[in-house]
Amino acid sequence: MEDRGTFELSNLVEDLEIHLVEDDSVVENLSKSTLIGKIIADRLVSKRGVIGVLRSMWSEEAVTDIRELAANTYSLCFNSDVQRRRALEEGP
Repeated sequence: MEDRGTFELSNLVEDLEIHLVEDDSVVENLSKSTLIGKIIADRLVSKRGVIGVLRSMWSEEAVTDIRELAANTYSLCFNSDVQRRRALEEGP
C-alpha cells in the first residue's frame, strides 16, 4: 500500500485526519466487479431517474452500488465478477 497523503480538515471537524492509501488488491477487486456506463443524450439526464431505471434492471443483490461519476456517466458495482460478466453478455 502506498500512502497518498494526509489531509487535515480542521475547519470542518476538530482533529480529523484522512489518510489516503492506495491498495492494489482493493483496486483490482473493484475493477473486476465494476462497469462504467455513459448515457448518450443531447441533454443532462436526471440522476434520480437514471438510478431508478438501473435499480429496476438489476436487484440490489446483483448491483450493490450505483454512483454518478460525471455528467451522464455512472458506475455499477456488481456483487461479483460473474454478475458483471453476465450483465455484459446478457444484459439485465
